[in-house]
Amino acid sequence: MRRNNYPYQPLTQTSTDSSRVAVSQDALEEENERSAEELKQKIGALKSLTIDIGHEVRYQDKLLRGIDDDMDRTHGFLSNTMGRVVRLEEKIPGANPGEDLAKKFQKSKEINTKLLMNSLRKEKAVDLAQRNITEVKVPLASAIDVNALNTYTQNQKFSKILFNN
Repeated sequence: MRRNNYPYQPLTQTSTDSSRVAVSQDALEEENERSAEELKQKIGALKSLTIDIGHEVRYQDKLLRGIDDDMDRTHGFLSNTMGRVVRLEEKIPGANPGEDLAKKFQKSKEINTKLLMNSLRKEKAVDLAQRNITEVKVPLASAIDVNALNTYTQNQKFSKILFNN
C-alpha cells in the first residue's frame, strides 16, 4: 500500500510493541540516572581528594619553608663561628695557614696550657704545683686540655715553666 507516493510502508505499531518500547526507554533512563549519580559521586570524591591534596601541598610547603629558614639560620651560625675560628687562628702566634684544623686546635690547646701555667707562676702558686696535679684538673678542665697538663708533668716542663720563666 502506497500513500502519497511514499515508497515505503509505515511500520505498524501494536500496543505490545509500544509498551515494550516504553519499558525499555524507562529502563534506559533509570540506567542513565544511576550512571549520572555514580559519576556525581566519583566527581565529588575526586573533588574532595583534590582539596585534600591541596591542603597537604600547602602544609608540606609550610614545613619546607620552615626547614629552609632553619637552614639559613644554621648557615648564619656556622659562618659566624667559622669567621671567629679564622680570626682566632690569625691571633695564634706561629700558626701556618696550611696546617689542618686539628693541628691548629692542638697548637691552640698547648698555647692555652702555657698561658695558664704562666698565670699560675705569676700568682705564686708554686705550692699548688707541688701538690697532686689532680687537684688542678677539676677547676681548669674547661679551659685547658688535661692531657696536655699530664704531658707537661711527665716531661717535667711544668716545673720549668713555673720556676724558669
